[in-house]
Amino acid sequence: VLEKNGVIIKMLVDASNLGGMELDIAEITLPVAYGQGGGHHHGSMEIFYILSGTMGHTVNGVRHILTPGTIGIVRPEDTVAHSVESDEPVKALVIWVPAGESDRLVNEFGYQARPID
Repeated sequence: VLEKNGVIIKMLVDASNLGGMELDIAEITLPVAYGQGGGHHHGSMEIFYILSGTMGHTVNGVRHILTPGTIGIVRPEDTVAHSVESDEPVKALVIWVPAGESDRLVNEFGYQARPID
């Protein structure tokens, strides 16, 4: 589990249990009022599948609203910013292809890692 400022990322599949670097899969929870000031890049494709809540998903300056059952996609060269647009946290399944985002979140973005309870 990776945590920072109320964001909880439960890593379901990564190199430690997949045995390869093909992809990472996580369940992410973004708290109410979450919103990033600026965009960021990923070293991999990022795919969000919204489970609950409403998420603002701005890709290359174009804003999308994602609701349960919808998908948002970000390519490695894209700039993305996320925000919670509901009165409840956003819970989503996120897939990164190829793997490596969990290490990047810890090493570059300061997330704290702990074992899954």
